[in-house]
Amino acid sequence: MRDHSGCLRLLYLFAVFFTFTGCNWILEWEDERPGVCSNGVREAGETCDGTDLGGQTCEGLSYTGGVLTCRADCTLDPAECTRCGDGVAEGEETCDIEDTRNVTCASLEYYGGQINCTETCELILTDCESHGRCGDSQIQVGSGEVCDTDNLDGQTCGAFDRWAGDPVCNDYCNQILTSACTGVVSMASGTAHTCLVDERNIPFCWGDNRQGQAGAGQAMMATRPVWLDAVSCPSMVRATAGFDATCLFCEETFEMWCFGDNRSGQLGLGDTQNRPAPASVPPPGGQDWLRIAMGADHACGVVGDGDLVCAGANAFGQLGTADLTPSTTFVPVTGPLDLKFFMVAAGDGFTCALDELGHLWCWGRNDRGQVGDGTNEDRLQPTEITVSGVSSFIHVTTGVSHVCALDDTYAAWCWGAGENGRLGNGQTGDSPVPVAVHMPPVTVFQELSCQGRSCCGRDTPGRVFCWGANDAAQLGIGAGADRSEPIQALTPAGELSVWLATGGSHVCMFTESNHVWCWGAGTSGQLGQGDTAPALEPVRVVP
Repeated sequence: MRDHSGCLRLLYLFAVFFTFTGCNWILEWEDERPGVCSNGVREAGETCDGTDLGGQTCEGLSYTGGVLTCRADCTLDPAECTRCGDGVAEGEETCDIEDTRNVTCASLEYYGGQINCTETCELILTDCESHGRCGDSQIQVGSGEVCDTDNLDGQTCGAFDRWAGDPVCNDYCNQILTSACTGVVSMASGTAHTCLVDERNIPFCWGDNRQGQAGAGQAMMATRPVWLDAVSCPSMVRATAGFDATCLFCEETFEMWCFGDNRSGQLGLGDTQNRPAPASVPPPGGQDWLRIAMGADHACGVVGDGDLVCAGANAFGQLGTADLTPSTTFVPVTGPLDLKFFMVAAGDGFTCALDELGHLWCWGRNDRGQVGDGTNEDRLQPTEITVSGVSSFIHVTTGVSHVCALDDTYAAWCWGAGENGRLGNGQTGDSPVPVAVHMPPVTVFQELSCQGRSCCGRDTPGRVFCWGANDAAQLGIGAGADRSEPIQALTPAGELSVWLATGGSHVCMFTESNHVWCWGAGTSGQLGQGDTAPALEPVRVVP
């Protein structure tokens, strides 16, 4: 039997050797085999993997800039790298020498200029910018601009014959748009304040506010227009003012808001507390409001289909109730109950109204002949005023103690207190009956506005004539003596009046140009100039 023990020992030694050396060889082979690409880890055989670029950059590969990326096969991709200066704008370059990627000053909406390129391949717009463009807030007049974004060259709505608002520049910088500007729809003055309503139905007031009549809160006066926002009306609002109170009337809902002096209960709110802001005034019997007029300490209005109502003090019978009982709410006027009225005016202790037939009625205080019935006796009920040759009247207005009216031929008549020449008849004495105003030649008044001790009239072309007291230059002719006949006010050239609002010692007018001008006394800021200085000639009011 053959002995194999030697072979077995040799085989065993070989196995042991292979086990130790072979395992080590396998491990070395594992270390040297290629890595797995796209796992985000740069491994053997990979120059990059995902965002791991191994510290390489475009600049490190002799490019001048750009973004180096890694391909899907884990090799570097310099496609987004750039070489500034090779004349080809690529990658992140905005230009390269003369290659501007077809960008020009014109394509960037500049009015001219030449684009240049920096040594680092970035656009230089300096020359473009020197020519300007619409949108740079600089007005390039030579390129046809009249405005640029918020630069309107100092223009306001007023420059475009509008009262208020904010004009804007159009998208092409060649036109200022006034669609957001607004005009005025009504205006009225009290003794030393004025209120108006613009086309947005926003009321503005300025002047004396000691009784709250300017709606300026607790301030004693408002020397510039104050915006009132306490009235809600879907349509046109009409302003009415007199003495120390103001009312706003909504023509769509027939509502009335009043504020200011209420010490005699003349606002008809059931008490005697002043109102510093507009307060809704309930009409008697739930009827619609049509008109209202504010006197010194009473108010009268037209409601429903033409009924007269009054509230406030009644010491002279100015409420027309056939007695002297005051009322803090509106009560019906007694007398010609079968008549319907469309206009009412109130002075210091007296009232006048026009019925639908054009007949004129007055009542109340008559010590200066302001009732116009030829006597000096107070009248507790409406008394008809007649003038020989006059069939009807179309307008009536009151001063502190006189009355003026237009007849159906547009001739003007006045009566009552006559000092200062306020009756316009060339005299200074009182008249208890209507006397003809000495009209200027070829002049027909379309409107009369009286308050205090003077009156003004607007003729057909829009010229303004005033008469009466001129101690505060309220006649619009500068400083000087009172005038007992109408004299033309020195209004600005080209400014034709649409409405007049005469105050106690000042006058305001709204013109066809949508401008508001005031003149006369300014002691309470009633000229709207931001101060209390008087104005010998018209000054423009801006919001």
